[in-house]
Amino acid sequence: MMKKFKWIPGIIAIIVIGVAVCACGNEKKDSANLFQRPDQKYSETNKQQEAESPYVIGKHVSVSKAEIESAADFYELSGLDREEAMEKAIAYMEEREALYYAAVKNGFNVTDEEVEAFLEELKEFIDSADNKQDALDIINQFDSEEEYWQMEFEVYKKDLPIMKLRDYLQQEFEKHSGTQSNSDMQQDAEWTTYYDNYKQSLVEGEAFEIVAE
Repeated sequence: MMKKFKWIPGIIAIIVIGVAVCACGNEKKDSANLFQRPDQKYSETNKQQEAESPYVIGKHVSVSKAEIESAADFYELSGLDREEAMEKAIAYMEEREALYYAAVKNGFNVTDEEVEAFLEELKEFIDSADNKQDALDIINQFDSEEEYWQMEFEVYKKDLPIMKLRDYLQQEFEKHSGTQSNSDMQQDAEWTTYYDNYKQSLVEGEAFEIVAE
């Protein structure tokens, strides 16, 4: 169980970033998105955004301007200026969409039941966490707890296939890398480099272009 949560960019990890930023900015009341990751932010208005014309388009996937701007809001609240935040948001969304496309293309799909089961595990993890109250504070920033978990449902409909793909790639990497005798730290570093290169190759393969300003 803990291994699964080790690398999920979920709310428990984001709390640490959010608290640090709030300590510097005194904007907590108006900055709920400090405690979210970019994909959480844009999924709140997912239906509206899907109907918009693409802002960034690749060979197989596209991203709307609303999605980019919502992600940029997240990065801007973390301390970046708007230009830097937009650049970061575009890079983040391009990578995520490219990964999701690769995951589905390679058969790593999820059912609604799988997403629900994963969220139940996440709820249990939060309930037993030392900083449970921090997580509840995040949830309470939504109109209802149901709204928060519906948002997370939409997020993990994409994140879980990506996670499945990543797990498969890591297993294959460890099987064929010949690094079994190396230290755990070295293996982790080599895997991280491999996965970063893989993600970069997916983004480059999409040949993304900004098609609307």
